[in-house]
Amino acid sequence: MISTFTLNAAVDRTYHVEGLSPGSVNRVELVKVRPGGKGINVAVIAHAIGTQEIVVSGFAGGSSGEFIDSSLKAMGIRSDFVWISGDSRSCHSFVQRN
Repeated sequence: MISTFTLNAAVDRTYHVEGLSPGSVNRVELVKVRPGGKGINVAVIAHAIGTQEIVVSGFAGGSSGEFIDSSLKAMGIRSDFVWISGDSRSCHSFVQRN
């Protein structure tokens, strides 16, 4: 069994754009949203390579925490979060298509 603990679970949003032009309107072509944080990332990869028993733990809260929890369950990864009063963090990345 693999057990991970993520102190600061997150919702990772990756925005794909054709190009970035400072001072201009930059249109997003695709947005990918997934649960993130180092422990969660380890669990997702372990699950992808066939590890059957994985438990993700850590701190989660608010609607972001609910998204993280339900996304992990949809992937078949068990979670056991400590629920906090605040909202889990969000991370935003922009990827430029070449």
